[in-house]
Amino acid sequence: MEASAAQMPWDKIIGAAASSALGVISLVILIAGGVAVLLFRNAGERTRLLVFGMLVFGLAGVVAAVLLQRETTVVPVPDDTAGPQQSGPVTPVPRPDDADVPDAQRTDDPPAEPDPPEPARLVATVPQIDGLWRDPDGFTYRIMQDGTDVAIEGYAAGQLIAQGEGTIAGQQLQYSFRNQANGSSGDCSGRIAPGERSISGSCDSTMGTMFFAVAR
Repeated sequence: MEASAAQMPWDKIIGAAASSALGVISLVILIAGGVAVLLFRNAGERTRLLVFGMLVFGLAGVVAAVLLQRETTVVPVPDDTAGPQQSGPVTPVPRPDDADVPDAQRTDDPPAEPDPPEPARLVATVPQIDGLWRDPDGFTYRIMQDGTDVAIEGYAAGQLIAQGEGTIAGQQLQYSFRNQANGSSGDCSGRIAPGERSISGSCDSTMGTMFFAVAR
């Protein structure tokens, strides 16, 4: 019995018990109980029972502290799922499509989509009436066109007798005139025929309303 007690690892038991507050208190009670056994060996029965209770309580506390210390000891288990650990710097592998692209031109952004084409704009065509025109009475008219603006000169037997200026709006010609031969003036409105080969309309002048028709 004494040999078995001597072979027990008391240093490990005491170390395990001292690792917690419960174990330390139990060791103190156990030591105090052992001292009390020596001091109160010849004491009365009640005193000996009290000392025995202290020994039992202290021993139970030491056992509980040792068991608790064993249960809370965590043994690390290596993680085999993480795969082998690499040491040293990792060399990045360039993507195949970036192999020939300079670093300054590389980008992770997706390529920008081209802007949608603008819808075709309908450009209104201006009738071209620039040139010489004649009426059934033998008068000649020279029209000089600049975009939608026109200047008109009237001739009789090669002599300048009238001048005017106006604008073109769609197929309509609006202009004002002055006749140096008879001193009349007025405003005229005419329609340019499809194909721009003839113009016909009327004029409100100081001499009344007059109708005209000219052709190339």
